[in-house]
Parts: sequence; C-alpha cells; structure tokens
Amino acid sequence: MKSALSGVFTAMVTPFDSAQSVDLRWMRQHLEFLRLGGVDGIVSCGTNGEGHSLSLSERCAIVDFLCAHRKKLKLIVSAGFPSLTETLEFAQFCDSRRVDALLITPPYFDPQPSEDGLAAWFEYLAQRVRTPIFLYNIPQMTGIVITPSLWRRLSRFKQIIGVKDSTGDIASTRAFIESAPNKLIFVGHDKCSAAALHSGASGVITGLSNVFPAQVVQIWRDFRSGKSADQSQELVSALMDAFDGLPPRAATKYALHLCGMPRTHVRPPAIELTPQQEETLRKRLTV
Repeated sequence: MKSALSGVFTAMVTPFDSAQSVDLRWMRQHLEFLRLGGVDGIVSCGTNGEGHSLSLSERCAIVDFLCAHRKKLKLIVSAGFPSLTETLEFAQFCDSRRVDALLITPPYFDPQPSEDGLAAWFEYLAQRVRTPIFLYNIPQMTGIVITPSLWRRLSRFKQIIGVKDSTGDIASTRAFIESAPNKLIFVGHDKCSAAALHSGASGVITGLSNVFPAQVVQIWRDFRSGKSADQSQELVSALMDAFDGLPPRAATKYALHLCGMPRTHVRPPAIELTPQQEETLRKRLTV
C-alpha cells in the first residue's frame, strides 16, 4: 500500500464558470498542467476543491470526469458530508469507479460529538465501503479533532488505511505516524512537508501544487534520493507566504490565471479577490 499511495498529491481546486457550473474543460487543462508538473496523484472535492459547496450530483460528475481523464495519476476523493447516509451513498458510488481512496472528514455540523459517536460514524462506513479510507483531520475547518485515542480505535480496521493531517502542527502528524506505523499518513500543510516526510509520512497532499507542482515535487524527489530537502522546502514555504492574508481558493485560481490558465471562479460564500488583492498577489509572485 505504501508504494501504491505515496508521493505528492494535489488537492485540486474546482473550477466554476460565470454561471456557477463546474467547468470540466478547465479541469482537463489543469489536469495536464499537474501531470506535466510531476505530481503522483490528485485529491478531488476536498477543502481546496470547495467540496462543501458541491452537490452530490456535482461530486459524482467530477469523479466520472476525473476517472476518464486522469491517465496514470492516482485519485483520492473527499467523501465527507454532515450526513452519514449521504457520505455512504457517495462512498459507494466511488466504489463503482476507479477511485484509489476516500478522504472522509468527521461529521462537521456537530461541533462536540463524543469519541464513541465519532468511532461509530467511521466504523459504520468502514464496514460498508470497499474503497480504502483516509481519515481527514482538519479541525480548523470542521471544529472536530481526530484525537490519538480515536485514531488508535479506528486504525484496527483494515479498510481505514491512514490519515491526512492538515493541522499544520508537525507534532500532530508525528503522533499519527507513531501510533500506527503500518498505516499511511499524509501531511496536508505545505510548510510541514519535508519535516513530515523525514518523520515517516507517506506523502503530502498539497494545495500549493495546484500552481507550483514542480516546486513541491522537488521536496519529494530530494527526500527520496537521500538529499537534504531544506532548500526545496524553503522555496515552497516562501511561495506559501505569497498567499498570506488572501482568500485561499480565490488566490489559488488567480495565481493559475497568472500562469496562463483561463480565468475561473469560486462559489459563494467564497468571494473573488479584489483588484487590490490581485495586484498584491501578482507583485508577491514576481519578486
């Protein structure tokens, strides 16, 4: 499993046209950009992909499109909904497609579920879904922490193969790695990539690689070759700083436009960059 799912996975943005429809033509162009940049796989319908703003039917259409056009890229699909039954419905849809793994958040509408309740949620899914499952730990968005205690309970399930840890806290990522060394831990924060890999992470799920895939991939290549990844990590961290203080999805999409991609949009309640923010980002990226 480690060889099958490892390396650099881009947490893809979802493009919307001016009428708020998913723009599959733009997505295909972006897929080719990522493939040329050297990434190993993609993650669809997650935080960067505005998955919380997508309907079930839109997610299904995106999965079908990506399965048809991803070529050799691995595909992880974010499948979390606040509803257990809707999560199961979408996960079982993915079972019938060429999806390599699912990424499932806790049920984020309930801010204070018990550990027993969360365990029951994930166990229910693990017992009914064939596609391997990653737990998605992103408490700054869900309001729920996947604790070491919960992870130890759930790691005994064969169907639950790992965790994506997007806390940005390397101590958190290391705790997941140490608690279940035979599972796959992906770090979900670009500034922690090198440190996580040296701590035993299987790979990185990265938002920055939407725009700068080759630069993020270089960290992985340095690590795999036994070289120091410090210089590559410094460059990636500096690129991350260019986005500080800006709406992340809108900034990513505008940066892709600066790279030559057509303009694309975010979906409300996300908002586009102001002209002043566009100028700020343009200056930061051309320094």
